[in-house]
Amino acid sequence: MKRQLAILMMVSLTWACQSGTRAAAVAPADPNPIIVQTKDHTWRFQSLERFLRVNLDTLPEAKSARQAWLEQKISLWIDHQLLLSAAQQAHLEIPEADYVEWTHLFNIDPSNPHLEDALEKKGLTEDAWNRYQREKFLIVLWEQSIWSIPAAQLDREAQTYYSDHSQDFVQPQAVRIRHLVTNTPEKAAAWRKRIVAGEVFAKLAIDHSQSPDRLAGGDLGFVATGQVPEAIERACFPLTIGTLSPVFK
Repeated sequence: MKRQLAILMMVSLTWACQSGTRAAAVAPADPNPIIVQTKDHTWRFQSLERFLRVNLDTLPEAKSARQAWLEQKISLWIDHQLLLSAAQQAHLEIPEADYVEWTHLFNIDPSNPHLEDALEKKGLTEDAWNRYQREKFLIVLWEQSIWSIPAAQLDREAQTYYSDHSQDFVQPQAVRIRHLVTNTPEKAAAWRKRIVAGEVFAKLAIDHSQSPDRLAGGDLGFVATGQVPEAIERACFPLTIGTLSPVFK
C-alpha cells in the first residue's frame, strides 16, 4: 500500500508540473495519465481527482492534518476501484428503477435543486457526479449478488437480532471535543488565555499540544460517556457548543 501511495503522489506532481511548461519545449502532458497499473488494473488520474472532489466537504482545516486525510482517501479510492473492477467483471446491469430508489433512500437524488450549487463548490460536473454514484450502486449490486443468503432472509434475521439485542443499539450521550494537553498548569492557563483572546484553538493545539492527536488540531471526534476519563466528562459534557472549558487536571 505504501508503495502505491508513493507512485500516486509522484505521478500526480509530475503531471501538475508539466502542465505549466511551454508547448514548444515539450509535448503536451496527458490530461488523464495512468497512476496505477498492474497486470489486472489500469487506473487514471481523473478517477482519483473525482473521488477526492466528491469528499472535499471532509477536508481538514489544519494543513498538517491534510496529508493523513489524503492518504486515507487514496486508500478508500483504491478499495473503491478494486470493488468496481470486480463488479464490472460480473457484467451486471443497473436496473434504473432500483437506482432511482437507491438515490432517494440515501438522499443523493439527482433532481435535488441544491445539487448544482453543491457540485459547483466541489468543482464537479453533474456527469462526473452521476458516474461516481452509479459506480457505488454497481458495487452494491455486486455485493448483493455474491451473498449466499437471500436478502429477504437476511432482513428477517437482522430484525430478529435487533429485537433480541435492542439494548446493544442504545447510544449514550456523546459530544465532539478538542483538547490541548500540556505538562504544567501555567502553560495551560497561558494557552487558554490566548484562545479567549481570539487565537484558533486547532492551530495552538497543533503547535503546542503534547497529545498524539495534535496533528488533527486536538480533535477527539465524538466521545460518549464512559469512554473518556471522568475529569474530561466533568469538564466537557456540561459545555454548550463553541464554548471553552476551564483548565483541568
